[in-house]
Amino acid sequence: GASTATGALAATAVSTEMATAAASTASTAATPVAMFSSPARSPATASSRYSRIFAIACSTGGPQALAQILPALPAGFPSPVVIAQHISDGFANGMVDWLSSLCKLPVRLAVEGDLLQAGVIYISPSERHFSITPARRVALLERRALDLYHPSCDVLLSSVADIFGRQAIGITLTGMGRDGAKGIARIREKSGMTLAQDEATSVIYGMNRVAIEAGSVHQVLPVESIAAA
Repeated sequence: GASTATGALAATAVSTEMATAAASTASTAATPVAMFSSPARSPATASSRYSRIFAIACSTGGPQALAQILPALPAGFPSPVVIAQHISDGFANGMVDWLSSLCKLPVRLAVEGDLLQAGVIYISPSERHFSITPARRVALLERRALDLYHPSCDVLLSSVADIFGRQAIGITLTGMGRDGAKGIARIREKSGMTLAQDEATSVIYGMNRVAIEAGSVHQVLPVESIAAA
């Protein structure tokens, strides 16, 4: 049906846009993002001790947006960053490698059972849904045949909301469809902070628009200011 086609198109589009994003970021310095600014920690002290977690949902246009936000995070950043980016099977490892080349922080593909650590960026694999357990470990869930989006932004953000409550910061970026809107609403319900990329800087004003129109977003900002609130 049309909805299934939308999900497949979103994942496929993302798989072809990383080269474009890489070209644009090669000559453009990352814009500092104030919300992520915290006292620097030594990378050697990265651990499961942290007071906040950042959860990001994105689809089409997501790589470009992430390439503006993530490289500005300092070494020793005191929180984990977990990301669900719609992407076709087989491309997640390439995205991890590409972001690793841009970022000061380690970028990892989320692995079943990993204990979340401050100062690490975790990317969901495309073949499974990414969620967080009460023990603050990675849980990878099987995709169902009828799942529209992969990996699911709603699965990740909802688990972050339920485990971290007011410690959660949920961010919905550019993307096709409506995935992530339920997760953003859940974070707000649990007293977390919610942000959305604005229409002007979005490649596709879809996922973020749905969350904004639902009244689930505290602040709507251009991508270069997404963390300044």
